[in-house]
Amino acid sequence: MPITPEELTKILATGENVNVEFKLCGNGGITPNTYETVCAFANRFGGDIFLGVDDATCKVIGVPEKAVQETVRNNQQSRSNLSACKP
Repeated sequence: MPITPEELTKILATGENVNVEFKLCGNGGITPNTYETVCAFANRFGGDIFLGVDDATCKVIGVPEKAVQETVRNNQQSRSNLSACKP
């Protein structure tokens, strides 16, 4: 379910917590530590991962346009790849 701009503003103001993680997403797409977070959330109570957000400043940086397709593809492939959650 999509969140409203107001909800996003509140999440950004609150920052990361046990249910919220911010991950930068550079030209290389999703970073390996993002998959660690997915696995951690899957083994706990779930959570929300916001790509394109700087965790140090809680500011939206965005995902570089040229990385969007690869990011979406990697995310979809990782959902069916159990080895992505193995150390």
